[in-house]
Amino acid sequence: MTGRLGIDDVRPQLLDKNPAKAVVGEIVPISALVWREGHDAISATLNVQGPEESSVAAEPIQIPMRQTPGNQDQVNAFFVPDVPGDWTFRIDAWSDPMATWRHAVTAKIEAGQSAAELSNDLEHGADLFEEAAKNL
Repeated sequence: MTGRLGIDDVRPQLLDKNPAKAVVGEIVPISALVWREGHDAISATLNVQGPEESSVAAEPIQIPMRQTPGNQDQVNAFFVPDVPGDWTFRIDAWSDPMATWRHAVTAKIEAGQSAAELSNDLEHGADLFEEAAKNL
């Protein structure tokens, strides 16, 4: 069973239908709470689309979001508008099998498990990398 993903507390947010405002060249921080049911790791991407005159008008730019230290559910990213106008953003989140695998193997290594004890985990990691390579 796949757990549900949630994206909450997106900032900046519209208050009374008044859009957030910034000037050209200003750093615009974006944050959200991204969570899921279960223990698998998640990742998120900020997708930013600019007005016609912008450098990202034709296709949105995708910016990896980073987890806040001490709060793995909060993710952050930023963008800098290069022209005035209406800018939009969307946050995408997904289960991250590579991060889940890395976390599990790191914990087992830190607990002192040997390479022999990790053989199934390492084989699973190799399978994940092979699958990822097919999608390149």
